[in-house]
Amino acid sequence: IRFFFTVKSHKKPPPLRGVSGILMLLSGEHENLAEGELKGALRAEHARLTGGTGRIRIIEGKSALSVFERMGYARMASFFVSSGNMEALMEDLKTAELPEGSFAVRAYRYEDFPGSRLDAERRLGEVISRRRKIDLRSPQNTLDVYLGRTLYAGISIPDRRGLSLREPQKRPFFSPVTLSPRMARALINLTGIERGRTVLDPFCGTGAILVEAGLMGLRPMGTDIDGEMIEGCEKNMRAYGIGGPVKKIDIGDITELGGVDAVSTDPPYGRSSSTNKEPVESLYRRSFAAISEVLKKGSRASIILPDMRFASVPEEMELVEHYPVRVHRSLTRNFCVFRKL
Repeated sequence: IRFFFTVKSHKKPPPLRGVSGILMLLSGEHENLAEGELKGALRAEHARLTGGTGRIRIIEGKSALSVFERMGYARMASFFVSSGNMEALMEDLKTAELPEGSFAVRAYRYEDFPGSRLDAERRLGEVISRRRKIDLRSPQNTLDVYLGRTLYAGISIPDRRGLSLREPQKRPFFSPVTLSPRMARALINLTGIERGRTVLDPFCGTGAILVEAGLMGLRPMGTDIDGEMIEGCEKNMRAYGIGGPVKKIDIGDITELGGVDAVSTDPPYGRSSSTNKEPVESLYRRSFAAISEVLKKGSRASIILPDMRFASVPEEMELVEHYPVRVHRSLTRNFCVFRKL
């Protein structure tokens, strides 16, 4: 795809059929977590949800594109052109504002669709071919068509997030006990933290959360009691051009860092994660007390818990959201959001 859009310079297609904005296809993996992440991202970017069905969401606002760019569990996005049945899309494409250059049509099923994907591409391609050159090999623009009970069409937005390039095994410093970029972003977005604000990971490990926070435009700050992990975390952050303080201190001492705008963390919980020989129940109890103290009033902490019985929340914090993610038969990771009262 050679035609690139930016928030500042791109002139979006005019409103058609009463809707405008960004079409976003949520991931089919961990759908409840994706919904929670989207809710937090919308709050952080001051954008609004205006429609959609199935895994399709329509987002409006000046920072609508930024919502997609910070999401982990969003598969793709497009600038909205039209929605409805096939006849409505074909009619709208006759007059819709389209960027100059060659086109290809790519169709994706987001829910049950009675027709043929290739037939949908052919019919819409025929309409576009009357206005633009069709180039299936190296088009300058792509019309994304989302197939379901309702059809949606939009001009494809290039995905610059590079999530697959930062999978754990591809980072300079690797540990098998670490979050994927998608999970790290989802965890951060659950807090609804705005760009430019400070997010703390008091169990930073290899720095998965801190790297994604920095790439999302946040100010990352990390601590860990394991010196080797601190060195590895700094190595990973440098590799992706991310700055921010990382300190070797115990969870109980994070209060010396001062107030933070959000906390996002994945504490150690099993045999493969180090608790420095401290019982898990004790570690979590101390963690919640310290997080509650360092978190600014009204701010949120997103924490992954292996069991909800570990949620020993102090009186000044409340559980506001909970998204269980089943890993395998004996392990469910609970993505929990706590708010400081």
